[in-house]
Amino acid sequence: MNTLIIAIIVAVCLVGFFGYTVIGKRISLRAKGAAEEKIAEDAATVDGAKSYYNAAISKKEDVYRQAYKLHTEVLGEIKSYEDQLRTFKKQRFGVITNLNACVAKGDDENAKVYLRQQNDIDEKVAVIEETLEQLRETERVQKEQLDNAHDELEKLKSEKDSAIFKLKAADVTQSLKSIPDASDDETDKMLETVRDGISRKVKSAEGSRIAYDSSADVQAKRLDKKLKEEDLDRQLSEYKKTFGKK
Repeated sequence: MNTLIIAIIVAVCLVGFFGYTVIGKRISLRAKGAAEEKIAEDAATVDGAKSYYNAAISKKEDVYRQAYKLHTEVLGEIKSYEDQLRTFKKQRFGVITNLNACVAKGDDENAKVYLRQQNDIDEKVAVIEETLEQLRETERVQKEQLDNAHDELEKLKSEKDSAIFKLKAADVTQSLKSIPDASDDETDKMLETVRDGISRKVKSAEGSRIAYDSSADVQAKRLDKKLKEEDLDRQLSEYKKTFGKK
């Protein structure tokens, strides 16, 4: 008993502290802000967004199911009253036929019986027709509510799909930030050294080629080869001249 009383006193004190003191209100606001921030962070993830959207969609589906149930019920009521109205109208037709027969025969007693039946049927028909008018107006309103519930549900589903696509695209784009830069100072210096070495070697090779082409020995050999080729061309030309005379 004492424990219960103490617990109640502590609870009252906590409520008073967080609800009425300046410090308590600040703590409550900070806790609420932290919770809302956490929810916002969670909602910004694909799984979190799916969870929140699915919860909202579930509520919309409940609203749609309820609207569908009410609309189906009123449609059933309308059909039931329409069936009763057709039945009474058939009965009325038979009663009038009998009433006319009695009047034609001069049978006033039976004519009064059929006349009372006709009046009773007419009263019922009037009540049913008035009820049907009210039910059809109710059905019109419920159909509008049902369509609205359906449109809101489909709109929310479409919004969910678009939001998930955007979040996935954002995640892919954001992942680019996490890819480390392949270059660093040490690597760049090493590559620069390699590039300089390659450049020097290419220039050295080109210098060697130019030096080789420019050397006197190579020039003499090329000239000698050219003269030999020219001499062979001359000999071949003279041979062709004498070839046809043989």
